[in-house]
Amino acid sequence: MPEIAHEEGIFRITKERNVAVAAWRDAPSVAQMRAFERVGLAMSRAHPAGTALFNVVLSGTPNFSNELRDETTRISARKDMFTLATAHLVLVEGFVGVAVRAFLTTSMLLGKTSTPTKVFGKKDLAVDWVHGLLDPTGKTWTKEQLLALVELA
Repeated sequence: MPEIAHEEGIFRITKERNVAVAAWRDAPSVAQMRAFERVGLAMSRAHPAGTALFNVVLSGTPNFSNELRDETTRISARKDMFTLATAHLVLVEGFVGVAVRAFLTTSMLLGKTSTPTKVFGKKDLAVDWVHGLLDPTGKTWTKEQLLALVELA
């Protein structure tokens, strides 16, 4: 059963078993990124075999301070959370979507993450990709279950 692990203004983290969905409605603050990190670490302790993340950008204005960039890069470099897969799902179109995709891609490159990570613009493609890494046999998660969790964003 999905549960809200953290909710604060512009973002909410919903989790079920070993999968989290972080939904953002604007650029986060450094404090919000640290809250995100705390949830990720708690999930990793609860699921030592690995966790996965759908990082969903729903709306907002790309406003990324240097402090936020540094914090995002630091968190992206962690090797102890969301180790199975991270799908960045950018549902914002136009220039804003391009800016967010560029920011996420840069953070991934600078963080040198070892987690399989990819940026998507469509939910079904993100779900297919994460499912293939999380549970290719479909014994623990089905694609439909993952999509239903992402739809809660």
